[in-house]
Amino acid sequence: MPTPEIHSYDFPELVSDAVDVWDDNAEWWDDQIGDSNEFQTVLIEPPIHELLDVQPGEGVLDIACGAGRMARQFADRGGRVTAIDHSKQFIERARERAADYGDELEFKVINATDMDSLLTLGEQSFNASVITMTIMDMAVISTPIATLARLLKPKGRAVFSVTHPAFNSADFKLHATRGEADGRVSHQHRISISRYNTSYPYKGEGIGGQPAAQWYFHRSMSTLVTAWANEGFTVDAIAEPSIPESDTRNPNNISWGNLPDVPPILLMRLRLL
Repeated sequence: MPTPEIHSYDFPELVSDAVDVWDDNAEWWDDQIGDSNEFQTVLIEPPIHELLDVQPGEGVLDIACGAGRMARQFADRGGRVTAIDHSKQFIERARERAADYGDELEFKVINATDMDSLLTLGEQSFNASVITMTIMDMAVISTPIATLARLLKPKGRAVFSVTHPAFNSADFKLHATRGEADGRVSHQHRISISRYNTSYPYKGEGIGGQPAAQWYFHRSMSTLVTAWANEGFTVDAIAEPSIPESDTRNPNNISWGNLPDVPPILLMRLRLL
């Protein structure tokens, strides 16, 4: 079967290593955060549900589902959900947590870069799809996007979320300064970044102390739009959520909580033309 053209934003030589890293990290990662953290519950889940807007009876494909939290939420909204991940460890934990869901929620071990395996799910079988916080972990994105164009029904929609490439990528740095202004202590918080347009791989930690450093793949916003447009999708919604300003935030901390006007997450909704 023909495979999609490899583009400058794909790194096929790193597919195997990127997958192996997650096999090493999956159980440890799930033990650390369980089903969620603040980014998930505050920044990611609300806009995903708003943008994807799953309706009862719709077929939903959750790509790189991890331990299945989002998949269960789509099933709770009446979706008929198929959730896939290349990690057997994640899928085992997802199945354990969804033991009471029945036939409306199914988990499968499938690598999103394997077109043949993806197509076994059935062409034009899904109304909607989601890829939550994993495109930046995928060495090759042209294959899952091209295959998704065949798996979705006409006018089907997809939503993805990633760490924001303009503010939260390889060489971004959070800065905090403390001084005085008009006799009062003042704080300033900012972000610096020096590399954006070029797509490139780098290693890092999603959670400090994880067993193996994982591969990340930086792609600019325009690169991500182009990757989807190349396979027949158009962007019809974008969300850039930030952590809400809080009276309890500590201005001495170097954290996203002190940058309420800067989005650490980017989400897009795509539709088939």
